[in-house]
Amino acid sequence: MRKSAISDPDLLVRLAHNLDGVAEGIAALSQLVTALVSNPPPRLGEENAAHESVSRFLSQRCARDASVETSAISLYHEFRKWAEQVGTAALTQKRFAMVLADMGVTKRRTKTGVRYLGIELRRLDAAS
Repeated sequence: MRKSAISDPDLLVRLAHNLDGVAEGIAALSQLVTALVSNPPPRLGEENAAHESVSRFLSQRCARDASVETSAISLYHEFRKWAEQVGTAALTQKRFAMVLADMGVTKRRTKTGVRYLGIELRRLDAAS
């Protein structure tokens, strides 16, 4: 017969003495989660704003096509121009890249730099 994995015979007694504290901790954690869900911290709001901004840029200034790719630098420069035109804060290049990655945009490194796959900048006359 297999020995019990519990080698401390007083473990259950000690756990029973701490049960009230554990229950209080769980209740406090539940209240904290509820408060965070109903009123997210500013960072989450900023995160949503960054995604919204990049999403709007992609829909207004870019075309999606699996057979194309665009230079990361060109895409970011166009994003900055667009942000200035629409009056929204431009993200840093690193943050812009992180948001694109979160959105599932694939990139590849080449000898000449990073390229985003499946995104093509629209010509300005075609974007109007």
